[in-house]
Amino acid sequence: MKILHVHTAYRQSGGEDRVVASERELLGTGGHEVMPFDARNSPRALPAAAQLMLAPWNPVSTSNLVTAARSFAPDLAHIHNTWFALSPGAPRSLRRAGVPVVMTLHNYRLICINANLLREGSPCDLCITGSRWSGVRHRCYHDGVAGSVIATATAMTWATRSTLDSVAAFIALTDFSRNMFVRGGLDPDRIRVLPNFTFDPGQRPTPPSVSDTVLFVGRLSTEKGVETLIQAWESEPRSLRLVVAGDGPLLDRLAARHPGVSFIGRLSASETSRMMLTARAVVYPSLSYENQSMVLLEAMAAGLPVLASDWPTVRETLVGTPAGMLVPPGDREAWANALGQLENDDTVDLAGLAARRRYEAVHTPELGLQRLEALYRKVAGFDFA
Repeated sequence: MKILHVHTAYRQSGGEDRVVASERELLGTGGHEVMPFDARNSPRALPAAAQLMLAPWNPVSTSNLVTAARSFAPDLAHIHNTWFALSPGAPRSLRRAGVPVVMTLHNYRLICINANLLREGSPCDLCITGSRWSGVRHRCYHDGVAGSVIATATAMTWATRSTLDSVAAFIALTDFSRNMFVRGGLDPDRIRVLPNFTFDPGQRPTPPSVSDTVLFVGRLSTEKGVETLIQAWESEPRSLRLVVAGDGPLLDRLAARHPGVSFIGRLSASETSRMMLTARAVVYPSLSYENQSMVLLEAMAAGLPVLASDWPTVRETLVGTPAGMLVPPGDREAWANALGQLENDDTVDLAGLAARRRYEAVHTPELGLQRLEALYRKVAGFDFA
C-alpha cells in the first residue's frame, strides 16, 4: 500500500515527532511504501510569525502537498499534525485530489487553542461548552491576544463541515479523548480509538527493585507537574534518588533550588530506553489530561512501574496497575505519601510485571500495525491479501 505520511515537525523534536518516525518505520517494515511529507515550523521569530498568520489557510504548503500527492499517487494520506506550517487546507485539498485522508489526533488542538485543555494550571473545557473565542478572552495561546485570535480562527476553520468531512477517519488514542472530540463537534462515526505503540526495548537485566533510581522524563514546564513532584519528594527523607531527564523553561530555576535532585538534561530515545531498563520506577505527575503519553508506554515496555497522576487517559493506559499507584494531580501531600510505596521492593516488582503485561496486550508494534492496516483497509478499500 502507498501511504503519504504528513506531519508538521515541532521546533524541537518531541513525543509526537517520535511517534511519527516510529510509525513510518513500522509501516515500512510491514511492506508498505511510505512517502514522508514534512512541513517545519520556523525556529526564527519573524518567519514563524508569518507562518502563524497563514495558519487558517496556507496556500504554499497546501500546494506543495497536493503536488507531492499527485506525483506519488498514494492509496491514502495519513496526517499527524498541521499546526501551523500546514493548515486545515491540507485535508480539503487532498480530498479534492481524490486521496482519502486519515488523521491522528495527538492533542486537543482542534477543540482547544493551546491543545491541552488546560488553563491556569487546571483542566478547562470552555471552548467546548461555550464559545470558541474563550481562548482569546483568556489569551490561551502563549499568553497573547494576536496568537490566540489566529489559533482560534484556525480551530474554527477546522470546525467547518467542509474541512471535517474531508477526513475519512480520525484516530483518537483513548476513549476519553474520543469523547472530548465528540463533545467538541466531531462526528463520532468518524473517530476510531487506536492506542499508540512503542518498540520493545528488550529484557530487563534485573528487576526494578535492584535499582534506587526514580525517573521523571519530560518537558520541565508547569503543566507537567514537576514542581509538585519535587516538593513532595523533599517533604521527607528518601532512601531513593530522583533523576529528572528533560529540559524546558523551569530547568535552571529547579536545578538551582533543588541540589538534592539529579537534573541530567534531555535524553535521546535510546538513552531514555536504557535508563528505563535499569531504573526502579517512573513518575508522571502531569497537571493536564494530555492524551496518551509515550513516556508511559515506554516505561511499560521496560517493565517499569509508573506512579502517575490519576487522569482518565492515564487510567485507560495503565489498566491493571496496582492500587495506590494513581495519585490525585497536583496534591503534594498525596504525592508525598504515594512516593513512599516506591521504597517497597515487592510493590515495585509486581507493578513492573503488571506494566509489562499491559504493554504486551495492547501496545506492541505488531498490534499497532494490525490496527493501522485494518483502518487503512476500511478507508481506502485496499485488499492486503
